[in-house]
Amino acid sequence: MRRWVVSGLWTAGIVVLLVGGFLANSLVKPPPPAAYTGRVALDEPGYSSNGTLEKPSRADLTTVQTALRTRAHAILDGDRAAFLGVVDGDRSAFAKEQRTVWQNTRQLHFQMLSYTYDGLVEPDAPLHTPSFLAQVTTTYELKGFDTAPIQVDDGFTFVKQDGTWKLASVTDAASQFNAKTLPVPWEGAPIRAYGDADYLAIVDRGQGALARHLVALCHEANTAAGLLLGSQNTRPTVVLATTHSRGFAKFSGPDALAVTYRLPTADGLLSGWRLVLNPEYVERVARDPVVLTHELTHLATQSYLPYLPAWLAEGTAEYVGWHTAGGLAAQARWRGYTSARSLPDLLPISANFYLQHVELNYVQGMALVTWIEQHRGSHAVLALMKAYTAEGTGNPSFDPDVATEHVLRSTLGMSSAELAREAYAGLNAVAGT
Repeated sequence: MRRWVVSGLWTAGIVVLLVGGFLANSLVKPPPPAAYTGRVALDEPGYSSNGTLEKPSRADLTTVQTALRTRAHAILDGDRAAFLGVVDGDRSAFAKEQRTVWQNTRQLHFQMLSYTYDGLVEPDAPLHTPSFLAQVTTTYELKGFDTAPIQVDDGFTFVKQDGTWKLASVTDAASQFNAKTLPVPWEGAPIRAYGDADYLAIVDRGQGALARHLVALCHEANTAAGLLLGSQNTRPTVVLATTHSRGFAKFSGPDALAVTYRLPTADGLLSGWRLVLNPEYVERVARDPVVLTHELTHLATQSYLPYLPAWLAEGTAEYVGWHTAGGLAAQARWRGYTSARSLPDLLPISANFYLQHVELNYVQGMALVTWIEQHRGSHAVLALMKAYTAEGTGNPSFDPDVATEHVLRSTLGMSSAELAREAYAGLNAVAGT
């Protein structure tokens, strides 16, 4: 679920640079090319002419797997020397980055952490040492916030030095492998973490006051959802609010202010939730009275979200978010609905809710929920969510938009056209005020 500034489309791609080959312009067939390191030609099997590894040997696999185990145990055991011992120290910039990563891991409490490598490699950019790019799966669980291990794919580049493979770079998985999740929160620039049993805020280093403020806002937002809906978030949640977060634009689109998303386990079950702020708008979101309340409302209704039409899910989050910030009139004005319009007696369709007329869809969604709350009682919205969930549970072909007529008549005693006509009349009554 996302809170948008304007609608946007995004794409993600994978670029792989293939290198290698040689020219033969002689009547005598030359011998197979040896891997070349820049100074010394290595007559080793499995390497291309520029030194990249094409087929790892058993010894290569063993060495890399040992390095990955050492890295994981070093983080869990607090062993800085062991952590940096598997890093290529000749690459000073990368070594410095890894020292930052080490400090970042000290901010977090791990229930478990491991790295696995499946043995497959890809050619990496030409280096002056034998090198290869491996897809490494990071499996981790944050103590108190994840209920089961979760997995993130990363691109790890290894280089060979004196017969030992060293880590030379870590690639953003969202860019390299088109992952459907975000990179691990401890990679990148320095962080500061602050939290309690319910919320953990991860911000830029030196922003401890911001982290405490975000945690306080989450508690206030959750209280608001409980008062207006009768439902609260009970699952501990990590709030990612660094200005250097990678992959957000590809993951959520560049125009979202924040997004909540479920964190699946390897077998697709739910491990936890993340609330991610757009790295370009962290300070703005922290000052905004609506955004975090909107997102926490999604968390408060997470049990029903898989079965809800978009207008109900987003309209409810908007209703709770704007309730103490001017209500429907302020929300409509903020989203550009500044004068009465002739709107058809139709509900926004879930399939294109975020793609076409997204601002109007949000306004209509809030107008619909506002009318239900005002004319059917304080807990009517939650009752409606429960009705959709009862219809959809155990039904793999369930379509909430198709079920809407039946659900509305059984819970509100009205059709979708009647609800739309009443709600949009209320919207136009406050438009421009």
